[in-house]
Amino acid sequence: PRRLLLVLDGLDRISDEDQAIELFADHRVQLTSVPCSVIYTYPLRLWYSGHAPMDYRHRYLLPMVAVRPGPGGGETAQVKADRGRATLRKLIRQRISDRSPLIAEDALERTIDLSGGVLRDLLYLLREAGLEAQVSEREQIQKEDVIAVARELRSEYARRIAPRVKSSRRPAVKLAELETALGTPDEWP
Repeated sequence: PRRLLLVLDGLDRISDEDQAIELFADHRVQLTSVPCSVIYTYPLRLWYSGHAPMDYRHRYLLPMVAVRPGPGGGETAQVKADRGRATLRKLIRQRISDRSPLIAEDALERTIDLSGGVLRDLLYLLREAGLEAQVSEREQIQKEDVIAVARELRSEYARRIAPRVKSSRRPAVKLAELETALGTPDEWP
């Protein structure tokens, strides 16, 4: 018989660690007793902390898709990166027909690079770059559309990792510090 599958996405974004612990540790009985199959996203920092509840029936840590060989590289790392890029191209082509001129090939490759293999960021970049192209009255997503959206995404990540300050008169993190951590657009692949 068919069973209902419930996917609760976004729970990994709970920013308050105490709330996340309360939900996943203190209320795990309620979470696991839902009478259907359920997939929960889980805050990564809890996975590695001492607060991670271990008594869930199935737990999976899903890695990012490799799009570039890691440090030290080697042939195996390059093969893994090539396979990851091919997987992401296939995923995109399942959503956008091969025959569709919706995205230029160099824009597609840049999108894959800038996503870093994070599917959520890949799909966000595609959607927003499509809107950027539409605003510019183009029928095809161009590389500059992807780069413009990537800059916005980079700024969003910078805001998330910057420490909060009470005074709005001075920035919490200097631009040079952010560029050291995130790189400049010229350094992006």
